[in-house]
Amino acid sequence: MSSFPLSRLSVAAVLAAAAFAQCSFGQGQPAAPERFPGLGEIAFPRGDLDPTNAALLYYKVWIDPVFRELKDPCGEQLNATDPNWKPDAALSKQLREHQGYIAVMLRATQAPACDFGIEWSQGIGAMLPHLGYLRGSARILACDARRCIAEGRFDDASERIAAIYRMSRHVSGDGVLISGLVSVAIAGVANNLTYGQMSGTSMTVAGKELILREARRTLQPDAFGVKHGIDGERRWTSDWLRGFAKGPKAGAMIAAQILPLASPDEDATVADAIRKMTESEVGADLDKGAGFYTDVLAAWDRDDTKDRLKEIEAAMERGDYGVIAKVLCPALNKAHRSDEKARAEQDALVKKLEGHIALSR
Repeated sequence: MSSFPLSRLSVAAVLAAAAFAQCSFGQGQPAAPERFPGLGEIAFPRGDLDPTNAALLYYKVWIDPVFRELKDPCGEQLNATDPNWKPDAALSKQLREHQGYIAVMLRATQAPACDFGIEWSQGIGAMLPHLGYLRGSARILACDARRCIAEGRFDDASERIAAIYRMSRHVSGDGVLISGLVSVAIAGVANNLTYGQMSGTSMTVAGKELILREARRTLQPDAFGVKHGIDGERRWTSDWLRGFAKGPKAGAMIAAQILPLASPDEDATVADAIRKMTESEVGADLDKGAGFYTDVLAAWDRDDTKDRLKEIEAAMERGDYGVIAKVLCPALNKAHRSDEKARAEQDALVKKLEGHIALSR
């Protein structure tokens, strides 16, 4: 998968057009309200006629020059694990001046669905620029949350933390394994901010309940989309390859696509075997490879998942899932550990936050 910025369109041309039109969200829109409109309400609410696909708003945010202006200093300064950290005076001033822009970002997180338009037809060459941009957006909101806390705007900080949880959920639907892991990472930012707020006195009951509502949604089955992403990997390694590898040189066509991804230590006999495959041999080999993903998904939530995954990976190395699988199918023990750890952390956070709210009443 490729994570090149934006697309093959010229980023400079897009930004120049935005500047020419003077349509920067941070400059051209009216200032957003800076306080919660009311107890339990969500700041910067969506309108009924707004896009239901959050990606449309996210892309608008990312082509705005303000994104680049905020992304780098926020990425450099953010230390969400330190409950006492806050952005410096210069960054706080930047964030304060661009609340209209941040309001658009918040509204994007409130959209009910998100489809970033992954071009599945491009297989392993499909670009995923949104992953890096989402992580940058989460850091911007995290920095602004800490700015709000420093200024005594506790409910505004809670809204930004809740928005980061929603952002994590938006990327979980991609159907790509790496997107699931990015979803875990973004939720981790929100977790650190939440623990930081619970360690002090910077949360109102309304703010706690807002964060709790979004945090509870991370307890749903496959909340980060890791399992969903594994099925997406199958789509690339099986369906996509099968779709274009035709004729007597089908194996050579596949080799040209996947061998550049192979480990330098990959057995040369594996590469030769793939190159020599006919279309029918490719089809049979891909059928075996599809079984790898079927077996992994069946093992994912078992009590003995770790042991079962080791068995599956050993079978893959033996060639039980075909030759192509030895090059393309990933080792998934690390992904499972990340998913399992994240789910346990979410469960612990929700329980602590529920107790924190009970003590506040």
